[in-house]
Amino acid sequence: MSKQHKNTRSGNATTPQAGIRRALVAAIVLLAVAIGRDSIVQYETALKADKFLVIAHGTPEEVARAKSIIDSGPATATIHTPSTAAA
Repeated sequence: MSKQHKNTRSGNATTPQAGIRRALVAAIVLLAVAIGRDSIVQYETALKADKFLVIAHGTPEEVARAKSIIDSGPATATIHTPSTAAA
């Protein structure tokens, strides 16, 4: 018998994927200070459309390499740094 995950507030069944998606959206909201509100809306919309959000953390060179790899395919990447968050 499989376990069914239930939302205790509303009684609606939820899937693990939906819970993960909500957690990611919450994390994005918390990151609004670091990456800017406009980007948050863009990323939240993408997640709701079942797209992926990849976060890379590393040296500037490592992040630039990750961006280059992502940009070489059909996806796009945006780099956020403390200095670009205020923009």
